[in-house]
Amino acid sequence: MYSEPFDIPNPDAVVFISWLEGGEMFQSDCTWTRGSGRKFYFSPGHEIHPIYHRPPIQQIIINAVQWARPQGRSASVPRHEPVAEARENFTAQGPSVHDAGGRMVAAKS
Repeated sequence: MYSEPFDIPNPDAVVFISWLEGGEMFQSDCTWTRGSGRKFYFSPGHEIHPIYHRPPIQQIIINAVQWARPQGRSASVPRHEPVAEARENFTAQGPSVHDAGGRMVAAKS
């Protein structure tokens, strides 16, 4: 079961909070802006239930896609941000897909 604490970066906005039968609360819908990109996390329920077929849920998804679409401006930050300069504290794990200059490197096959 999802409940707090939910280990995500602090959202810019919490759109919806879910209350579960046991009294737990969950930040089920959050937004972030990173550079000129927008992100929306949405968790209305489990995929085995018909929740995604309900018109209000479909409207929330439509609204989120429209909100997150490109805004017609170039990114004001590089596509790759070094771990030490990230907004959240985290530890880099595994191989990187970027070179030292922040450019994507070809995948090894």
